[in-house]
Amino acid sequence: MPLEALHEALFRYTPDAEYVLDLTSNRFLLVNDAFLRLLGCSREEMPGLSPEDLVFPEEREAFRVRKMDASPPVSESYVLKALRKDGTRLAIELSVHRLSLGGRPLVLGSARDITQRLRQTELGLRHQAALLHLAQE
Repeated sequence: MPLEALHEALFRYTPDAEYVLDLTSNRFLLVNDAFLRLLGCSREEMPGLSPEDLVFPEEREAFRVRKMDASPPVSESYVLKALRKDGTRLAIELSVHRLSLGGRPLVLGSARDITQRLRQTELGLRHQAALLHLAQE
């Protein structure tokens, strides 16, 4: 299998949502099927969407600043509140790497839905707080 075909298969079939973002045009150059499923979008809709369209309105400005910051680290991970096309709110863990190819600034990104994990953590903390409250009575 040629190396290029292997790279394409890895990008396309990885279970995480993967994307390539052009920082100059602020548009997605490539997204995999997992990205489309995660955000409930079709491939045909992607050229018309900016990353900010997929972020909670109250977090858009902070996201814009973080996305455009070219200072180190060029690789980082953070949690972002995202919106699916149907309005469903998600907590997404993003891992991003900023780079330049042929003078074109790009972001290679990987997104993972952590909404359920955060809910489980919150439920566990509530349960611990309730037990602590009972123990103090």
